[in-house]
Amino acid sequence: MSTQAIVAEALGFFPDAVLFGHSGSTSGHPVIAQVAHSIAAAVPRAHIIYGGVFPTYHWRDILAEEPYVTAIVRGEGEETARCLMAALQHNLPLADVPGIAYRDIDGLHATRQALVIRDLDRYRVGWDLIDHARYTYWGGLRAVVVQFARGCPHLCNYCGQRGFWTRWRHRDPVLFAKELASFSRAQNLMLCETRRIACSSALIHDGSEKGAFIRRLQNECCEGLPMSGLHIRISHREWPKRRLATHRGALLPLGL
Repeated sequence: MSTQAIVAEALGFFPDAVLFGHSGSTSGHPVIAQVAHSIAAAVPRAHIIYGGVFPTYHWRDILAEEPYVTAIVRGEGEETARCLMAALQHNLPLADVPGIAYRDIDGLHATRQALVIRDLDRYRVGWDLIDHARYTYWGGLRAVVVQFARGCPHLCNYCGQRGFWTRWRHRDPVLFAKELASFSRAQNLMLCETRRIACSSALIHDGSEKGAFIRRLQNECCEGLPMSGLHIRISHREWPKRRLATHRGALLPLGL
């Protein structure tokens, strides 16, 4: 979509706030900045909220150079964004919202770090808001990205994952399996971030950066899948083929 088309789409919602986020890095920022600037010019009263890896680390630059940005969500966004929107709605001090950065007449400020989300299953993604037919991924598959785990146990100095996610956590394998099954039935799609597991016409790969996918969790996930004709293929770079044993006849090595 062009910037003009995106702005027109946003205006159709008569927004009080427009929230931007991307899972990429520096290269994704110019597009966000362009679209956000255009929406702010069209709807000056709307709050512009920005979150993701890049703004988390570069909030000072963004707030200094892009005056239309109301606030930045630093780190995990689910709970922080909810608290921020409540504060804006009720005109409460932004200084009391953990995990954000903002500006006022005294300059640029970052609030205290928000608490890490311990139970990832408490927060539901709004998949019902997406027109899935408009999105594809590898090989032209209809797909969405689903996250099983977050964080990283390593301290590599070239990567910001540890600082962004704080520590490694994972979802409940059985609940996650049920989500995969529901997607496959309802939308005939699936792609998930978990290094890599794939369901039916879907691929899952691990965005947690965990060095080796924990075999117990993998097995629990597979056990949680209802026996409804779904075929699961698992691929993992660190696992030799001999360890990808067939699970109830449904698991096959893929792309090793």
